[in-house]
Amino acid sequence: MEQVNVNDFFERIIKLVKIKGTTQKDLHDNTLLKKNNFYYCKNNNTLPSIQMIISVAMYFNVSIDYLLWGKDHDFKDEEIVFLVKIRQMPDKNKETFYKILYKLIETFSETD
Repeated sequence: MEQVNVNDFFERIIKLVKIKGTTQKDLHDNTLLKKNNFYYCKNNNTLPSIQMIISVAMYFNVSIDYLLWGKDHDFKDEEIVFLVKIRQMPDKNKETFYKILYKLIETFSETD
């Protein structure tokens, strides 16, 4: 099993805060990973509890694999950003977005 790099774990959380357009305060208010836990773990190079990790994964709509190892079904970073943005989109807009996206995929998948 691949070791978790604790610094990378916390960097991914900070990156997801920026991608989501939220704040660390909002993260701490809406997950089990409170501010004191965040800084204690980060400063002591240790991971938070599995319950805290799960709550953060649910908050950002990403997998635990992505939080821990930076891998989510072999997605590239820009694909993760894209998926997070789609998941933030209001449900009423997603159907139209998907129709447009599928048409673009068909257009760019055509061979000459």
